Amino acid sequence: MAKTLAQIIALVANRYGRYVTGTAGSGSSATTLVDGGLYLPDNALINHFAYMTGGTTGNLGRERVITAYAQSGGRLTIAPAFPSSIAVGDTYEIKPLPNQDFLDAIQAAIMAAGVTWTIEADTASDEANSITFDGSGDYALPTTCVEVLQVWTQGGDGEYKPVQAFEVVGPLGSKRLILHDYALALESGSGRIRYRALPTLLAVDTDTLGLDDMADRFMVAFIVEYALFHLHNTDLNRARTSDDANMHMTAGQMHYQLAEAIRARAGGGAARVVTAQGAQG
Repeated sequence: MAKTLAQIIALVANRYGRYVTGTAGSGSSATTLVDGGLYLPDNALINHFAYMTGGTTGNLGRERVITAYAQSGGRLTIAPAFPSSIAVGDTYEIKPLPNQDFLDAIQAAIMAAGVTWTIEADTASDEANSITFDGSGDYALPTTCVEVLQVWTQGGDGEYKPVQAFEVVGPLGSKRLILHDYALALESGSGRIRYRALPTLLAVDTDTLGLDDMADRFMVAFIVEYALFHLHNTDLNRARTSDDANMHMTAGQMHYQLAEAIRARAGGGAARVVTAQGAQG
């Protein structure tokens, strides 16, 4: 089953440092989270981040810094206060870095994956990327487009006709479609393009990459290792001692090499999944 953004963040956080999940118990408030199941020694979670994942609506997706932690009773002190009091049964995660740092690292990993993993997409079922041919023969493609597979134009009779001669120009992110079948290029109407696209950047906790199961496993493994490289590389620039700098440099290089080994194992090619199909006319 495809991994969600929340699950990928958990995988990265668990590898990067202390990562804890739990459920709030009685005695919790807007500035205190109590969970008798916490087992780490006193002060082990200070300067970590408590991120609320379920329960009280006003706190969902929000995080606060842990300023004190006592293992006895599992009491975390949090600052500043959450918008609402933490209720019994609210669920949470504790991470060594802000959630946004993990999200940024994961997005960087998706971009770094390049065209190793792609999705097969179709503008016929994607209104946000639909194309209307105006007779110019020169059209902007979706920014995620890697390769155009097939093109059709819809003439005045409502029928889709395949375009036999076309080319794609420009770099990734600003590719353009040039039609060379001039008779069809002069027709105006809806166009349809089937193309290979980069996986969508993940934005909310339930988002997935949109790949099939095998491709998802490979790409998630790549994302985890590359995100760890990104985090260590970022912390290398923040290191206060040479020992810290050497640790982050060594760990970062290791995770980068693992990420590239996964890319090589995936073949450096396209792991495709058909997301939509329609009548070709």
